[in-house]
Amino acid sequence: MAWSDDDRIPACHFCWDDRGICDRYPHLDNDTSFTVKLTDDFPIITVNNDEDHTYFGCSNWRAFCKAYGLNEDMNITFDLGNDDVRDNNIEIWVHAEDDLIPLLPPAYFHATRTTRKIVDRTYYSFGSNLTWLEKNHLISFIHDVDNHAKNYMTGNIYHEYVPLVHQLSPHNIISDNFVLPPETVPKWMFTTGDLEMVSLRPTVINYHGKYRISQSEDTLKINGWRNVIQASMIPFGEESLCIPQVVDRLICVLQYGDVGVRLYFAFLPRRE
Repeated sequence: MAWSDDDRIPACHFCWDDRGICDRYPHLDNDTSFTVKLTDDFPIITVNNDEDHTYFGCSNWRAFCKAYGLNEDMNITFDLGNDDVRDNNIEIWVHAEDDLIPLLPPAYFHATRTTRKIVDRTYYSFGSNLTWLEKNHLISFIHDVDNHAKNYMTGNIYHEYVPLVHQLSPHNIISDNFVLPPETVPKWMFTTGDLEMVSLRPTVINYHGKYRISQSEDTLKINGWRNVIQASMIPFGEESLCIPQVVDRLICVLQYGDVGVRLYFAFLPRRE
């Protein structure tokens, strides 16, 4: 799209229609359109929307609006960069309602298509959403999983990776069990068996456990989790380490393949 002469209605970059009726113009449900309001005073020449893709982890603008709860008559404001940082590190942020929601870091767009799809499939438990900066940890974690699988020749993987970002609960700290939601559990797994838990950071450490899949809820319960909690340390600040607490979060992903079942995991640095 590009701005029309009256600076009110964006004209279609393909047909230059400024009435918002072009088929290429982004639409919401019930065929109602939305506009993007820019608050900063600088010239806008062209805003490209390649094949109706937003590149914000959504397949198109309709999916983008649904994902972020954007409704008709809302204004979407794009802020370019941070006024407190005077450098060339320009990011795009979105104001939705009263919150400033960060989207995706540059590393996402430099990653492979496979990695981007895994990031898009990531399941977040309650209260565990990542900022755009923290998503760098998710992207590098996916790279670490891939490198470990290649270096240790794990063979064929029978499913697509669905990472879990989870904030520890009191149960996760004191119990010997850790439960994975059904959204992250591969299909066609044996309902019980042995499991290898692999800590990827700061060094690779292996733990042994067992798992059982609930037939009623399709959740996967891991036994042997207490050994992980007792041996793990969480990065805090530039040099400090601390034991896991309820406020901490981890990234994990289940791998089911030729070598059996593995749970790769890494704790995120604690927020200051």
